[in-house]
Amino acid sequence: MKKLIIFLSILSLFSCSTRINEKDLQGIWYYNFKENDNNNLSEVVIRKDSITLIDYLYFIKKGTYKLKNDSIIINLKNEVLRKKINVTDSSLILNTTSYRGAYEDDNINYKEYNLVNLNSVRKFTAENLSEHQGSFLLVKENDSVKIRLWNKYVSFEEYIYSTPIHFEKIGHVALLGDNFSLRDLKTVFLEMYYYNLGGLRLVTNTNFHNYNYDVFFVRTDVWQTEASKYILDNRIEKREIPSLPDNFSKEQFIEINSPFLLEINSKQDISKLDRLKANSTYLISINIELLIENYLILWQKINSIRKEKNLKIRTEIIEFL
Repeated sequence: MKKLIIFLSILSLFSCSTRINEKDLQGIWYYNFKENDNNNLSEVVIRKDSITLIDYLYFIKKGTYKLKNDSIIINLKNEVLRKKINVTDSSLILNTTSYRGAYEDDNINYKEYNLVNLNSVRKFTAENLSEHQGSFLLVKENDSVKIRLWNKYVSFEEYIYSTPIHFEKIGHVALLGDNFSLRDLKTVFLEMYYYNLGGLRLVTNTNFHNYNYDVFFVRTDVWQTEASKYILDNRIEKREIPSLPDNFSKEQFIEINSPFLLEINSKQDISKLDRLKANSTYLISINIELLIENYLILWQKINSIRKEKNLKIRTEIIEFL
């Protein structure tokens, strides 16, 4: 009996000595890269009882946390994460993922944004998306479209010059804010055309629990005549834009390709794509007042049937009369 009491006393002392002190968690923790690590977080910021998670795309989620036994329970706006936790002299360990260093910097203001929150059939990890040429956050504040790169607003030109020369996968990724309209998105497309960017992977939802992101691929289809007018109206510095017959104007595209014409005015019209003829060319005119969610669903359908039916599809976003 005496030996049992001694054993329980030692066990109790050991348990107390390994209990995590919240003071030891305070600060900014940076990811320690490890091969085959199932992780999408580049930073973890802990201040008092609040926690900020920052992923590879610099998307931010804020919440609160509680320690329970050997776990940390993180309550975010739309999800709850539970991870095993340990703290050493220099590392924070969540499950098997290690984060180095801990220091406080009160000058950093981490701002959380809401995305469109639309589920897609295509899901990617943050690591996979971060392999593309670059990524940014598209938001709308005070009726103004803004590009947020890392922790500040930038111009499209600044974003372009920030992208690396060497990258693994071609294309750009944009996290899409929840208050965007199709009209706003077309403005972005016009500026992208100016910089010769022809496609965009739009992230509409994030899941920090399963490390995946809902992604829609869209072509930034605008006519060169539209882009030239946009440049003139917004007094953007003129530069040489390659003139491609198929992209110059709607009239020229129709003359060269003799496409079938299709109009998408509402969500119900998306079903028209089920009746497209194989091995054909189509020009799809999309009402600029279409909800952004329906526009993305339309593109998901286009991407699905394009290869299946060997279709050439060109889209345009226009004002319907």
